[in-house]
Amino acid sequence: MHPQKHGLPSPEKQEELERELDAQGVKKMCLDVCSEFRGVYVCETRCVMSESDKIHACRDACQASFSASCDRAYPTSAPGAAEDYESCMEYMQRTCMDTCKPYT
Repeated sequence: MHPQKHGLPSPEKQEELERELDAQGVKKMCLDVCSEFRGVYVCETRCVMSESDKIHACRDACQASFSASCDRAYPTSAPGAAEDYESCMEYMQRTCMDTCKPYT
C-alpha cells in the first residue's frame, strides 16, 4: 500500500505516533476520506503534522476506504464476487489520484 511504497509508517505505527503526539499536546491536521460503491460508504481518517504529508495521508486513507468499500459491496460469499471485486478495484488508482489532487 501507499505507506510502504513511500517509506512512511504503517497505519498502526502512525496511530501509535498520533497517541504520543496527542499526549504531548502537538497540533496536527486530519483528513477524512470516504469512499462509496454501490451504496456502501467507508471513511478513513489520517492525521499529519506537516502540510507536505497531507498527500501521503490522503492517498493512504483513500486506498484503505476504497478497498474496504469494494470488500463490503462484494462479499466473498456472493456469486461472482471475485470478478466484481476486481472490477471495483480497477477504479481505485484513478479515484484516489483525483480525490487527493488538491494536496499535490
